Amino acid sequence: MKLDKVGQDRQKLLNSNSIQNGKVSNESETKKSEIKKLAKDFESIFIDVVLKSMRETVQKSGFIDGGNAEDMYQSMLDSEYSKLMSQNDGTGLGAMLEKQLLRLENLDEQNENFINKMKAKEAYQQTKSWVPKFDINE
Repeated sequence: MKLDKVGQDRQKLLNSNSIQNGKVSNESETKKSEIKKLAKDFESIFIDVVLKSMRETVQKSGFIDGGNAEDMYQSMLDSEYSKLMSQNDGTGLGAMLEKQLLRLENLDEQNENFINKMKAKEAYQQTKSWVPKFDINE
């Protein structure tokens, strides 16, 4: 039987050593947390760029000018704003990126459910061999 690409990936995942007792091991949990952090960091950088671009569009009046120190402070403030916004799912970009990366790494919830179903099916197939069969027509 020829498996499609998704089926082959799932089969590799099922046969890998990272699955123990029907649950994904700590290695994949570590990878999940790294992906989550990466997605949050990317969202933070994206928001920082957007905030800086927005600030550049505002004209300064020249009435009160802090000079270079004000520019540095504003840059640091925007950076902190972007970190806070990404931690609170400000744009949702981080969550979408995380979901896509988990899917690419075969670590999303759908694959975990598939793995658990396959393990349960395998356990059921093993128990069928020793469960006595009764015929109700006798």
